[in-house]
Amino acid sequence: MSYAATRPTYPDALFARLAALAPGTSRAWDCGTGNGQAAIGLARWFDQVDATDASADQIANAMTHERIRCAVAPSEASGLADSSIDLVSVAQALHWWSLHQLVAYYLTWSATRTHLKLHGEAFLSDALARLQAAWGDPTRVRSVVMPLALRLGTVKNAA
Repeated sequence: MSYAATRPTYPDALFARLAALAPGTSRAWDCGTGNGQAAIGLARWFDQVDATDASADQIANAMTHERIRCAVAPSEASGLADSSIDLVSVAQALHWWSLHQLVAYYLTWSATRTHLKLHGEAFLSDALARLQAAWGDPTRVRSVVMPLALRLGTVKNAA
């Protein structure tokens, strides 16, 4: 059985809902695309899907579609211009990040930066300490089962 055959697929209704909630449907970014299962779903609803993965092997085996542009790139160096994306998808790639990469990613969120301005860095230090305690030894192999979780919202145009 191929790797792609063991990966999750997603219902079309999920992508329809994401497209309806996004501020536009010009461009979506599927970060950590792997073989592109989410990118394929997004391509039905967005004019262009930028599908990136840090693994050249994954990109070489990614599903193809005329609306999908694949590139080898880690999440923190996507090469995508600021404010050029209507929707960011990280379907089943979160498990590839180290704890510090995950925290660094959250620090790029405007909501996190706003919270830091309002409440200082104490919450971040506390959250990191709690995550590290829960995370444990980063070299220990674990089995993880995760439900599908979505964080949805709208972005208002500042102009």
